[in-house]
Amino acid sequence: MALSSRTMLTKWFDRKRGLAIGISGVFVSFGFSGSPLFLNWMIDQSGWQVVCFQLAVITGVGMTVFGWFLFRDNPEECGLVMDGVKSVPVEANTLVNSEIPEPEIAVPVKQVRKSYTFWIFNIGLSLHALITTALIFHIASLGEAAGLERAQVFALFLPMSVISVSTNLVSGWLSDRMQLKYLLLTMMAAMFIGTLSVPYLGTFSGKIALALGLGISGGIFGCLVGVTWPRYFGRKHLGAISGLNMASMVFASAIGPPLFGLSLSWVDAYDPAIWVSAALPFTIFFCALAVRKHPQIAAH
Repeated sequence: MALSSRTMLTKWFDRKRGLAIGISGVFVSFGFSGSPLFLNWMIDQSGWQVVCFQLAVITGVGMTVFGWFLFRDNPEECGLVMDGVKSVPVEANTLVNSEIPEPEIAVPVKQVRKSYTFWIFNIGLSLHALITTALIFHIASLGEAAGLERAQVFALFLPMSVISVSTNLVSGWLSDRMQLKYLLLTMMAAMFIGTLSVPYLGTFSGKIALALGLGISGGIFGCLVGVTWPRYFGRKHLGAISGLNMASMVFASAIGPPLFGLSLSWVDAYDPAIWVSAALPFTIFFCALAVRKHPQIAAH
């Protein structure tokens, strides 16, 4: 669902892509940041079995009907073009455009796999999936280790949601006006700060750092995951490129919680997992400095 919706949205916009992703990201960011608090409340009310059934009905039935009536893969199949730019015929074989779109790039997946830019962004986005999934899965236990009650821990997701939504709107607007690597650098820095704050959740500054770190990184993630691939590599192979990125993120999100669990089992503390998780975005931050505005794509 995430792959198809993100890919479809980026096919509809070019110059306004950042703004469109920013608006869409309001819901994505709020969903990622607010769902733990909301789902925890639902589980307290009905139990996890009932909640799973309710979510199955909402996603399986509700979204199927919604998608059937409203989902359109690209503007061309509706007789439209990206951003709503239309060509007006004046004379035979002559077109006048108020805004003439630049020729689209179309980089094959084989070449994308050899691109330094792709791997830096791909690893950065995957790290966000790994770290945030691990922290959310273990948040109650992490809070308990810091001396917090369950309700106090989940209350942190409310300000985190507000920060994430605000950041997504701003980063979406900025993505149309600046190099995306600066957003990636900001996301890595925020993840580094947010992860290091986890052992200090019992303090006021620790709570603030966690909310800011994960909120800012989550907002930028929602922007970058949509605008990066069409910006650098075009729309023609967007599904395959986004699929490769999605596979990496799914794998990363799957191994994050077990890594934290192993840390707790082996040394009875989360500290090793936290230090490793903080070191990864710290490393990618410096690697991202070498990303160019126009990535060098390897030849066939």
